[in-house]
Amino acid sequence: MDEISKKQQDNIILVDVRSGIKEQNSGLNMLTIPLNQISEARFLMDKNVILVGSGFDQIPINQTINYLRKKGFKRIFALTGGIYAWNNQQESVTLRQQEISPEDFLSGGKTIHWQIISIGLNTEQLSVLPEQPVKQFALTQNTISELNQFIQNNFTNKNAFIHYVLIGTDEQTIKSLQQQIKLNNSANIVWLRSGIIAYQHYVQQQINLINHTGKSLSRPCRLTI
Repeated sequence: MDEISKKQQDNIILVDVRSGIKEQNSGLNMLTIPLNQISEARFLMDKNVILVGSGFDQIPINQTINYLRKKGFKRIFALTGGIYAWNNQQESVTLRQQEISPEDFLSGGKTIHWQIISIGLNTEQLSVLPEQPVKQFALTQNTISELNQFIQNNFTNKNAFIHYVLIGTDEQTIKSLQQQIKLNNSANIVWLRSGIIAYQHYVQQQINLINHTGKSLSRPCRLTI
């Protein structure tokens, strides 16, 4: 990100390769080309090109870059951390609660070495997670203080892209917790948006796609199909 300065932007073409719903207020002047169509954009072959993903899609972006370099795209790169990291650098993240979508949670877990903290999840809900939490909290009167104490005592890698993902049960519970929990390092600590219920719904959608198309999930979800 430090290399994309105002002085250099005239010589760089930024290409937004994210899929799905996008936030358009990043302040970056980007072309929009789907990742699987970049190879058809021959006008980019002799340009300085930076692909901008969500921050959780590094594997397919790296694979695409390797393929494009073999095809003659010699100066093509990826923005480290994607739009997620860019927005964090531009904004005051300590004043807001960070959230990631179920899709980002599923895809990001393949490459980002984060740790999961669960809050109020039962055994069945825990079994759905792609990996087990490093710490589990029940919903009690002491949850807030215990969670804050755990993070203060165990948060060691402040330079990590994301260090902890906090997972509650549903959107209402998470909003209540967010009002009570103050995270000083919120750029590196995120909530799973709308909790485990939204994640289960997303996974079920993917299972339905499997049943209709025969394609497999990119990461095991531990649900019985």
